[in-house]
Order: sequence, then structure tokens, then C-alpha cells
Amino acid sequence: MKDSKSRQPFLKKHWSNILFFGVVVLFIIPGSRMIIQSQLASLFSSAPTILEDSKREQLANYNLVLKDLQGQSLNLNQSQNKPILINFWATWCAPCLAELPELNALYQKYKDEVDFYFISQETPDILKTFLSAKAYNLPVYTQVSKAPPPLNTNTLPSTYLINSHGKIVALAQKSAKWNNEEIQILIEGMSFFRKY
Repeated sequence: MKDSKSRQPFLKKHWSNILFFGVVVLFIIPGSRMIIQSQLASLFSSAPTILEDSKREQLANYNLVLKDLQGQSLNLNQSQNKPILINFWATWCAPCLAELPELNALYQKYKDEVDFYFISQETPDILKTFLSAKAYNLPVYTQVSKAPPPLNTNTLPSTYLINSHGKIVALAQKSAKWNNEEIQILIEGMSFFRKY
């Protein structure tokens, strides 16, 4: 009984130090560090930038060679004249992981109207293991050739929504909340014009 009473003043006096030490330990452990970092990135994410007509950059070309996770080659030029969403990401990138649930929801809703490309530099085995663990059914590719301007970035994550004329209409070069009403309206507008 005396022991528990003597611990109470100690805990009251040092609770902030104990909490700080606990957080430091969680950041040191790799698995928990990634979870904490992705949760923080998600918490501080904002909507992607929707560009005004005058600020929309044009793709230089559609020549981007990719491989799917089964090793089949394809080229981005198969999506010319279609709405496209391209996401450059990695499994070790906490901000990338923070936005994947939003992008997954967007993909599930609009996969018939928009061509989605989730592009990583990692090996197919790493990517397959990650997708299986998270139960994501996303079209993931590895990059074989250099991306055309203005998609040639080293920033992860980088995500671009491109209209059927090859102009970037929305982008984010950080974790972003992609599954929002503005983006959905933008996609639905692009999809409407694609049908007619």
C-alpha cells in the first residue's frame, strides 16, 4: 500500500519525461515509427492544388515506359486522350502511406473513368508484399524510363491529375487528401467530356 502511494508523487512529477521517453522509443522502433509518421502526415494533409487554366502545365509527351508487377511492359502513351492520375510513391515513404487510403478510395470509385498509375522504384516483390498486407488492389508499376516533363520529379509522394488534353489540372507534392468533393467534381467533369 505504501509503495503505490510513494509512486504517485513520482508519476505526477515526471509524467512528461516518461511520455517523452515513450515517444522517443516508439520513433526508434522502425515499425511504430512508420505508423506514427504516416498518421502525423495524414493529420496535417490538405487538399491537392487545383490549377487555374493559365497555370496548367502540358505534358511534353506520353513516353513513359513502365512494368506491371508481373513483368509486363506498357507505355503511358496508351492513356493519351484520357484522364490520368499518376502517383509516384514508395512503401518506405510515410507521407505516401498516409495518402494511399484516400487514393485507394478514389481509384475504387473512378477506375472506369480515369487511368490510374501508381509508380514506384521498388522491386515487385516488396510492392506485392505491401499491397497484399494492406489489401490494396491498385494498378502499381515500376518505372523503366525517365518521366516526361513536368512529371520528372524526385519528390515523394508526387501526384498529378491530368486531363484528356495532357494538361495537369491538379497536383500535390506531399501527402494530400485526394478523395474530396472538389477532386470528384473535377474527375466527373473530365469523364463527362470524355464520353461525348
